[in-house]
Amino acid sequence: MRVVPTMILVGSTARNLGRTALAGRLIEALRSRENVIGVKVTTIRDKGEKCPRGPDGCRTFSSPTGNYEIREERDPDGDKDTARLLKAGAARVFWLKVMRDALAEGLDALMTRIDRDAVIVAESNSLRQVVAPNLFLMLKGPDRDPVKPAAREVMSFVDITVPSAGGSAAYPVRDILKRYYSYFTSIVLAGGTSRRMGKTKALLPINGRPMIQSLIQSLVPISRDIIVSLNDGERHEELKQALPAGVRVVYDERPGQGPLMGIYAGLKASETDVNFVVACDIPEIDPGFITEMRSHTGDHDVVVSVDNEGRTNALLAMYRRSVIPLIKKQLDEGQKKVVLFHPRCRVKYVPMRDGAWYRNLNTMDDYQTYHRDRIGRSS
Repeated sequence: MRVVPTMILVGSTARNLGRTALAGRLIEALRSRENVIGVKVTTIRDKGEKCPRGPDGCRTFSSPTGNYEIREERDPDGDKDTARLLKAGAARVFWLKVMRDALAEGLDALMTRIDRDAVIVAESNSLRQVVAPNLFLMLKGPDRDPVKPAAREVMSFVDITVPSAGGSAAYPVRDILKRYYSYFTSIVLAGGTSRRMGKTKALLPINGRPMIQSLIQSLVPISRDIIVSLNDGERHEELKQALPAGVRVVYDERPGQGPLMGIYAGLKASETDVNFVVACDIPEIDPGFITEMRSHTGDHDVVVSVDNEGRTNALLAMYRRSVIPLIKKQLDEGQKKVVLFHPRCRVKYVPMRDGAWYRNLNTMDDYQTYHRDRIGRSS
């Protein structure tokens, strides 16, 4: 199954529920900050199949000459669904007509025409069988109405069920996009030597469990995937045993290169375009602030946090995978400082509106102070 972390896929339990209207509303909301591509998918079960909307349906419907056919919509004033998506503000709109047993082949061909970082708003039920999008929405009609087979086959994959609103303002567009922007891979850097702390920072207890466990648990609800980046395997066996199930571990290609190599290893292993990088000595995160940083990645390659004292932290930041070549070049040049490649890409600095949650535990004094403060807050 192909993973497309920049796709919002919109399905529906029946026809005429306003699926194109919802897709259009999403495009309208996204177009000011993202390169948005609209996609309409028509899945055909048998050669010679007629338009499912009847003889007066889409009019241009016909089975593809091969396994699939891709057309680009260019007329925003037309009356087809694809024209409505273009008029809503999509940069480009494609109609994929594809035989059911060639969905994966048709999708692969379509993706070659779409910029890698573009946000894709696609209409289809069947496409969910071959793609893992960022979000799969299902427009749902009244309970008394039957669910069409194509929707029933993919109901177990639905992320958000949206009651049909007939294209009205009742569609929860803001909530959908908040959920969309909250998904990314979290990369936890835990390969340091903890010299100033005197012991492995990631294993220090927070609420009765290792600090890295506490951090990872707070990342689970907002992350598609979690990767822990280590310097090497031999020195971190105890740390690996403390990790929750399902967490992936990666190692530096060249140990001893500092956190930049850890970022590089994590980004290479990630399957999402946007990634949240956090050092393991930051015991708490604010999901709202992380989501705010994520919202700036449409126009920037790196989004860096700024604490209440004006200090930037490149180890509490968002990184797009597009920076991998820049990091590799810097490492090959023997430069380890994380921020040196920043002038060569688009960087956004985001201040913490309320940074009371933020702590960076580098020494035992930092840890003990943090521990006392937590006890004071809970008493």
